[in-house]
Amino acid sequence: MVRQALSLLRCVPLQALARTSCTFANRPRQALTPSCRLRGCRAETVRISEVARRTGASAKAIRLYEARGLLPPVPRLNRYRDYSEQDVAWVQLIRQALGLGIGLAAITRLQRGDGQLDWPAVLALLERQRTAIAAERERLARVEVELQQVGDELRQWLQQGDGTCVLAPAGCPGGV
Repeated sequence: MVRQALSLLRCVPLQALARTSCTFANRPRQALTPSCRLRGCRAETVRISEVARRTGASAKAIRLYEARGLLPPVPRLNRYRDYSEQDVAWVQLIRQALGLGIGLAAITRLQRGDGQLDWPAVLALLERQRTAIAAERERLARVEVELQQVGDELRQWLQQGDGTCVLAPAGCPGGV
């Protein structure tokens, strides 16, 4: 799935994803007409429910991606959004990034002014994410050691004491 999304997105500017390269190049994407589709200017389109089914994203999330500029404006025909295979690939890529712990704001910053993905920035972001995960793993290891120590102390106290303890600083034998 990732390779398919990357192959569809490799070096493809958002303007191309916006399907404005048809004979209506100077018009906004919404101005594309069904006759343009019949002339073969656009690839096969799918509705938002199909995009949601294929990507695992909810329709609400897909609309959010569009509103935040992660997806190009989607043309509408009779109030229904028509998504292309490239739009599906963008949603798959966004979902994968979110699954890796990368937020929408960071994903937005990966797009250059010309609408293409800034691949060196993508690589740098992935490395920063790996570094953050390594630091979190170290923090969790320290927490695990502390939990083990507290558990050992509590087990020792329960074995030595009578099992009652008042939750006051001096109330428990052995400082527990």
